[in-house]
Amino acid sequence: MRKALLLLLFCFLIVDGAAAEIPDGYTVAVQSNNLDLYYLKEDASILIHDKRSGYTWNSSYDIDDPIVEKTNRLWKGSMRSLVNMIYTNFTEIMIANPVTAGAVLDIEPIPQGLHITYFFEELAISFGVVITLIDDALRVSIPVSEIREEANFGITKIRVLPFLGAAPNSEDGYILYPDGSGALYRFREETYRPRKELSWNVYGTDLTNLDLWLETQHLEQ
Repeated sequence: MRKALLLLLFCFLIVDGAAAEIPDGYTVAVQSNNLDLYYLKEDASILIHDKRSGYTWNSSYDIDDPIVEKTNRLWKGSMRSLVNMIYTNFTEIMIANPVTAGAVLDIEPIPQGLHITYFFEELAISFGVVITLIDDALRVSIPVSEIREEANFGITKIRVLPFLGAAPNSEDGYILYPDGSGALYRFREETYRPRKELSWNVYGTDLTNLDLWLETQHLEQ
């Protein structure tokens, strides 16, 4: 039984960067004091423009980049998708993205952001994604009430904004892992390239005291 509302909060730090031009086709959805949210009607890709630094965050990676020229169709679709869906036919686990699967999109402007509905027709699966700008932060949620699984397939995981801020090793930048005091993985470092997802459990099947659970976790290195 689904009990929780998936909520992701992205806070954007001020970074050095020249003013970026917004690509053709993007429409402004909402503006806050320091951020502008744009979206592309074609595939629901989003841009977050930081007016303080001029830097623009993109939810999609440029599939015309020579670095990904030989990447297969599924990965290229994932790079252009706002979400990736992991699902099962209760025999095996599979992955789909709206671009490759040809999902039907419905994009509705709402106060402070966007409401996007994805419908995977062949799987009879649909769900909504709510994107808002609140207090100069990007918030993304998947309302439980909008999840529909009406055939012989079930969702096991939804990856939200999997390529937000993605960059090749040639870029001069880094990823912040919010573990303890924080750790930095710089793109150009050759000594450590993680190949797996990093994830931590928050709620378990038999945990009733979240504060106590958090006190027992020692993740920093």
